[in-house]
Amino acid sequence: PLTAPGAAHASAVALAGPAANVLFAVLVFTVVMAAGYSVPTAPNRIVLASEFAPSSLPTPPAYPADAAGLETGDRIVSIDGKPTTDFSDVQEIVMLNADRELLLEVERGGTIRRIAVTPALDRETGAGRIGVYSWIDTLVGAVDKGSAAALAGILPGDRIAAVDGAAVEHEAALRARLEPKPERTTFLVERGGGSFEARLVLSWND
Repeated sequence: PLTAPGAAHASAVALAGPAANVLFAVLVFTVVMAAGYSVPTAPNRIVLASEFAPSSLPTPPAYPADAAGLETGDRIVSIDGKPTTDFSDVQEIVMLNADRELLLEVERGGTIRRIAVTPALDRETGAGRIGVYSWIDTLVGAVDKGSAAALAGILPGDRIAAVDGAAVEHEAALRARLEPKPERTTFLVERGGGSFEARLVLSWND
C-alpha cells in the first residue's frame, strides 16, 4: 500500500525519539566500559547470624547454618560445585534454593570441608536463607565532616579494633557493641602499625 508523504514524515519523527534514546544508551555504556568501573562486593567469608541476635530475644534463633555445622570465619568457596567468589554469589544461590539441600565447600583453618545445608523458606519474601552475614572488616571507608568520628580524629583507612575494651573483628560485632546506643564510647583505632583510643560522643536518630 502507498503511504502519504505527511504520514511518512510523522512516522519518522515518532521513531526519532526512541532511536535517539537507544543510541544514547549505547554511547554511555561504551564510555563506561572504556573508562572502567568498580563495584564493591562483600567477601565470601561468613558470620553466623545467631551469634548476633537482638538482645531482646530470650534465646538465639535456630538457623540452618548452625544445624549444618558452619562457623563464624568460614569461607564458602563453592556451592554445588559452582565457585562463589563473593557474598553476592552465596546469597543468590541460597535465595533461589529454599528447602533444597546444597553442598558447600568451606575453607576453614586452611583446609576444605564439605558441608550440606538446606536453606529455610522465608515466608515473607519467598526466598531461601541459612542465617549468615558476610564478614566485613571494620576498616573505615569514609568519615563525614563534623561527625563524632571526625571530631575524635578517625580517618579513612583506620581500622576499629575494639569498642570499650571488647575486640570487634568484623562489622557485625561492631554493630552489636553499639546496639544499646551509648551516649559515649571509646574505639581502639589501628593506624599505620600503631593504635590509639578515640573517644566519641554519639547522638542517635530514630
